[in-house]
Amino acid sequence: MSSSESPVPPSGTHSSLRGRRVVHEDDHVILKDHLTDALTEALTGAQYRVTRIASTGGFLRSGTTTMLVGIEDAQLDPAIALIRSTAGASPAEGPQVTLFVVPVSRYEQV
Repeated sequence: MSSSESPVPPSGTHSSLRGRRVVHEDDHVILKDHLTDALTEALTGAQYRVTRIASTGGFLRSGTTTMLVGIEDAQLDPAIALIRSTAGASPAEGPQVTLFVVPVSRYEQV
């Protein structure tokens, strides 16, 4: 993601540091461990930034990974479509991914 891909929104809407592009949404993707590598490759191949965190919990009741994906508003629907096509539900196994879309009011890298 480079700053030339999208202009910085008007002042007061979101913030940036040194002209970097602003992230508008933070997707929290919780998925089964066996899907982690394929989804990481798909997302990074499509130029999304991904942070993976090993996690445990009751959402999917098995070994899980949590991914944090910074996404601009215009890229939200394509990102969700990519997640669905890469790691979506199968009739035999049921839901494979839990996705939270969280608005980001401020984003800085220091």
